[in-house]
Amino acid sequence: MSEDFSQASLFIRSCSFAETYFKLNVNECNAPGAPDRWGPVTPGAHSRNSYHYRGRAADLVGSAANMQRFVTWAIDTHLGELAELIHNPGGSVDNGRRVPPSFWGAAWAGHRNHVHFAI
Repeated sequence: MSEDFSQASLFIRSCSFAETYFKLNVNECNAPGAPDRWGPVTPGAHSRNSYHYRGRAADLVGSAANMQRFVTWAIDTHLGELAELIHNPGGSVDNGRRVPPSFWGAAWAGHRNHVHFAI
């Protein structure tokens, strides 16, 4: 049985799209309407004021090629709506604008094995 995300938020629809079209696993997402398999947020892994705890972020995991394809799609289609996107080496977005990797400091290095995606 497939899930119906037609009335879900842009964030939930984008995560579902990441699963379906980019074959990525969605992790650490407790957004309203998110399937239980996407959560919960790992205690201590993120600061208490992170988008993860506000139900607006997910970590997306998969092959390097599929993560890069998702990052390109997200930036091309939703740049102005992205609160954060961090993927090393794929992309870096803060508050709807591209930023250099150095913007994220040490956090940049920790994003080789997943895409942090927040709306």
